[in-house]
Amino acid sequence: MKLKSVEMHARIISSLATVKLHQVFVNNSDSPVECVYKFPLDPSFVVTGIDIKMGDTFITTEIMEKRQAKERYDDTVGQGHTAVKVEYNEELPNVIEMNIGFLPEKHTVEIDVHLSTNCQVIKHGNFSFVMPINFLPNFILEILPEQKHQSTVFSAKIELISQSEITS
Repeated sequence: MKLKSVEMHARIISSLATVKLHQVFVNNSDSPVECVYKFPLDPSFVVTGIDIKMGDTFITTEIMEKRQAKERYDDTVGQGHTAVKVEYNEELPNVIEMNIGFLPEKHTVEIDVHLSTNCQVIKHGNFSFVMPINFLPNFILEILPEQKHQSTVFSAKIELISQSEITS
């Protein structure tokens, strides 16, 4: 799997920040694969949703008991259909693990991870927004050395909405 691009869109209203990370992956192999996707999550952020798109297909998620989710995932992939399972990784704190099973050859998958956090209050009316970027390939090369020769496009947009004057 190749990480093709990452787009971050942050929207900040007063002290609340909502972030959408849009990531595009490509299966360049000649056969279906299972993609195991590990996403580090800063403890100050909360995942509010995950959307997945493959071609014209949208995969929706539903929350269920872990054992039931694993059985359903295994059954669906075993029948030759694409399935997604998302869970917190018990061995690595603050890591979300997503399995995309039976991702067809030469297919692109787009993953939107929706996050929320409260901005740090510096002093009354002044806030600080910090977005960790340890999900970018340059920051995870030690963990995933096979990604060393990949190029990935990263773009970011931050939208500030305030009822007060914004100054530098």
